[in-house]
Amino acid sequence: MTSKKRGRMTDLENAKRKGLSVAELKYPNSKEVAKAVTRQSKVKWPEPHPCEHDKIDYKAMQFMAKQQLIIIKQLTKQIADMEEKFHISQQGVTELTDQYTTEIDRQNAVILGLHTEINRIVTRRAN
Repeated sequence: MTSKKRGRMTDLENAKRKGLSVAELKYPNSKEVAKAVTRQSKVKWPEPHPCEHDKIDYKAMQFMAKQQLIIIKQLTKQIADMEEKFHISQQGVTELTDQYTTEIDRQNAVILGLHTEINRIVTRRAN
């Protein structure tokens, strides 16, 4: 009887269990990552063919697959980080716009008050 000591689940195991991709699991709030991993194409892709022997060895293919996964992981993290930075920048711009709009409205009110004061003085002198 062998007992297998089970540690923490890997990201891939967790994603498979939940029916999501690893990127969706790591960055659930990222709209761009969600858009990138959902299927949006109606193209019928051809069925993959098994490897033909003597064309490429499996170790090289495994290495290439691992490198592709590393690149995909890095890109999804960068997309999520950029999306967060954009959101923070957008909030800052909105805040500045509100502040300057309030200041411009206040200055316009002062200008209108001065115009009415000038008109009152001019009409008083004209009489």
